[in-house]
Amino acid sequence: MVTTTTSAALDNIRNSFNFNVDVLPLFGPEGIRTGVYGLFRDDDGQFVGRKSVTRGYVPHQTSDVVAIAEAVSHVFDAGDIETKCHWNQGHWVSVAPSREYRLNVFDNASDKDDAIFPRLLINAGYNGRAFKASCGFYRDMCRNLSIVREAGESITRTIRHTHSLDSRIQDLIEDLRGLRQGWTNTVETIRRMSEVETNAADFIREVFPLPEAPTPRQNKIVENRIDKIYKRLALESRQLGFEMPSRHNNHRANGWLLFNAVQGYVQHDMSRRGKPGQFDRMLSALEEPVVDRAAELVLAV
Repeated sequence: MVTTTTSAALDNIRNSFNFNVDVLPLFGPEGIRTGVYGLFRDDDGQFVGRKSVTRGYVPHQTSDVVAIAEAVSHVFDAGDIETKCHWNQGHWVSVAPSREYRLNVFDNASDKDDAIFPRLLINAGYNGRAFKASCGFYRDMCRNLSIVREAGESITRTIRHTHSLDSRIQDLIEDLRGLRQGWTNTVETIRRMSEVETNAADFIREVFPLPEAPTPRQNKIVENRIDKIYKRLALESRQLGFEMPSRHNNHRANGWLLFNAVQGYVQHDMSRRGKPGQFDRMLSALEEPVVDRAAELVLAV
């Protein structure tokens, strides 16, 4: 669900995560107490996290996530916001500022827009780590959600988990305003990518190198991957008025399009266990080192 006013956006978080997480004892065979505790949702009994906790562990709750989202909503002074919520062993919230904050990266390169806009991602998991709010981008053309880590340190802010985060909202707002610089850095990094041209075939093979002495099956996997990446590259090149790439010539492609072809393949096309939904695929792609590698290679040209 997407909401389009700040109050509705915060209500969306409350409604999407309409449960608490409790600390409960774990028992052995025949009900023997273990002295070990676990985290469980109070609505469906689902075990949360991947490890046990101590008796004194205080899990964060939905109200804490709402407090962080409210602080994030002030980062751009953008007025109304949109939120998307997702549960994956913790709370994930995507916060988008108003449409006025969209930026056209290729506004002078084509009569068609290549629109991106900031997405602030809140990761409040139960893995023993601090909360994080990170500044990424969402690209309309290919529905890619990504974080360009090459943009520098200011793309992420760590939020220490203390009691009653919602009572520290002003402090959180000030802490998170640094993400504005993260967006500025992201935009500048994307502009640098858009000014690069490099050999498409060489780039893709450097991102996904062949193993030594590949088997016929490995060769087939590599060829299928390259085909899917080229299809993405060709589609977006055509939409933006660039020369159509071909695997069979010495084609030089725009670095921004190459990065998105790789990122889009990882997010939308790469095989995953089970049948992950769109947001699960976005989250998985954020953790793929190959996406960071693609950005590094473009910027190294």
